[in-house]
Amino acid sequence: STGTDMDNGHNVIIGKNGSGKSNVVFALKFLLTDEYQKLRSVDIKNLLHEGVTDRVISGFVEVHFDNSDKRLPLETKDVVLRRNIGLQKDDFYLNDKHVNAEDIVKLFESAGFSRSNPYYVVEQGKVQALSKMKPEDLLELLKEVAGTRVYDERKAESKKILQETETRKQKIVEVLNYIDEKLRELESETEELKEYQEVDRKARALEYLIYNMELRECDEQLEKLESLREKDVKQVSAIHEKAMNAYEMVKDTEKKIKLIDQQIHQLAKEKEFMNDERQDFIRERAKLELDLRDFEEKQSTYQNQAKSMQKEQRKLNDEIKKTQKKLDKIRPIYLNTVREEQDIKQ
Repeated sequence: STGTDMDNGHNVIIGKNGSGKSNVVFALKFLLTDEYQKLRSVDIKNLLHEGVTDRVISGFVEVHFDNSDKRLPLETKDVVLRRNIGLQKDDFYLNDKHVNAEDIVKLFESAGFSRSNPYYVVEQGKVQALSKMKPEDLLELLKEVAGTRVYDERKAESKKILQETETRKQKIVEVLNYIDEKLRELESETEELKEYQEVDRKARALEYLIYNMELRECDEQLEKLESLREKDVKQVSAIHEKAMNAYEMVKDTEKKIKLIDQQIHQLAKEKEFMNDERQDFIRERAKLELDLRDFEEKQSTYQNQAKSMQKEQRKLNDEIKKTQKKLDKIRPIYLNTVREEQDIKQ
């Protein structure tokens, strides 16, 4: 980095070729003029010096201004303006705060550094060109340096605005003439308008009277409808209450039906069980009857052998008695089963 102090007033940089005079001037122009405001990536690469040492990827220019006279509209006595550039950045900083280029231009214009007057940095070639200028070119340059060209431009702009204003004025006059003509036509229609307004006033009064009568009738009908509505509301409330009671009754009935269905289902199961037992009893009875028949047949067959078969007859008699006892026990159960079946069917 290189540092250079400037004095108050005019400053001239002199030195041998290659001593860095142009670098100082380019640095000031890079920061304070519009010449280097819009840089492409190629221009940034050309500005960044690449020597035999490590490759440089960024650079900056920083200028410190003595603001003790408050020429710049800032509170600080020392104003630091810095511009950083890199391959992907180009940033301005004012007292270490990031700002944009337009803010810098406005700040220096408020201090007298006008964008239209780029001669606060004069290079060597410009000095030679100034010494060889023609009188008329020199006059134009003095106007530019003095800042009068800005006023000439503003004067031309003001004339253009005046011309446009005059054109608008003529259009306004034409519109006013048209309005005056319309007013004269309207004045001739004033009497007709007054008569129309009188008729319209009477019509409005009649409409208001009719409206008032219709409004009273509507109010009376509304009162009747309101009384009918109140009666309907009471009836609806009573119906709603009855419906709720009926709903509760339906719910109770459904519960009872559900309970009865459960009981019927249980009785059906019991009936099925009783039928199974009845079938068992019937099969048992048939078996016993067959056994009894066999015994009777054997008794008739062996009557001639009674004496020799008395012992067997006693056994058979005992078995018959036992079987009879079983039948006596089964018969009441069977009869009860038959009666219960008839009751269930009923």
